Amino acid sequence: MQNVFDLQPKAMIGHKLTDFMNANPELSTTELGHFLGVTQSMVSKLRHDKSPLHFDDLANLFKSTEGLLGADEFKISVLNKFTNGFIPPLPNYYYVSTNLAALSNRVITEMGQSMDALKEALDDFSDPSSPNNIKNISDPEQAFAQCYDVLYYLLPLMAIIANTYGLSWIDEGRKRVKEIAQHHERQI
Repeated sequence: MQNVFDLQPKAMIGHKLTDFMNANPELSTTELGHFLGVTQSMVSKLRHDKSPLHFDDLANLFKSTEGLLGADEFKISVLNKFTNGFIPPLPNYYYVSTNLAALSNRVITEMGQSMDALKEALDDFSDPSSPNNIKNISDPEQAFAQCYDVLYYLLPLMAIIANTYGLSWIDEGRKRVKEIAQHHERQI
C-alpha cells in the first residue's frame, strides 16, 4: 500500500491563484501580499509558478479570499494540491455544469451508485479477515470508488450553494458538527 496521506510542505498553485484573482479583481497583488506578508513581486512569482506557496501561508491565503466569488472552490483546489489528491480535485466545469439543479442531480445519481456499491460490499465488510475477502476486494474497491465520486461532486456543490446563498462554509460546518454532537451521532 502506498502512502495514504502525503501532506506537501509547499505547492505550485499559480494558475489556480491567477484564475481566482482574475475573477476577483478587488483582490490586488498588493492586498494579497499584505495578507501573506510578502512583496508584490513574490505574489507575481506565486501567480506564475516561479515560486511555490508554503503550507504555513495557507491560513493567510484563505483569509484573503473570504467573501470573494469562488473562494470555497479555490480552497478545495488548493487543498487538493497540498494533500496530494487526498482532497478530491474540482470537476472540469467544461463538462460538468455548475448550475445548482444540474449539479444536485449529478450528486443524487452518484449517491445512488454509492449506495448500491456499499450494499454489494456489505458481506465483505461483515468479515473483512476471511480469506475470500482478502483475495477478492473488488466490491470494497468499487464502494470506495463510488463514495469518492460522491465527494468529487459534492464538495463543489456545497461550495456553489454557499457562494450562491452567501453562507459561510466554516460557520455552517461548525453549526452542523454541534447539531450532530448534540444528537450523539444519531441520524438527525
